[in-house]
Amino acid sequence: MLFLTATCIGFATGALRSVLSLALVATLILFVFGGAALVSAGPVSLLSLGIAIAGYNVGVMALMGAVFAFDGRRQTA
Repeated sequence: MLFLTATCIGFATGALRSVLSLALVATLILFVFGGAALVSAGPVSLLSLGIAIAGYNVGVMALMGAVFAFDGRRQTA
């Protein structure tokens, strides 16, 4: 579920086509994880952070791959 949510966030952020928004959302993922770790009663798993970052990157790459695939198709037609 975490991976899917992060992938959707990456896909939506990539659709904005703004490098600033991509960097800001990536930074916010880190800050939110840090805040959750501070207020958590027990230990936190860095694996969850890694899964969220990987999902975010997959979402951005999936969108960029789709954009390149459809732009390439449009030019050859």
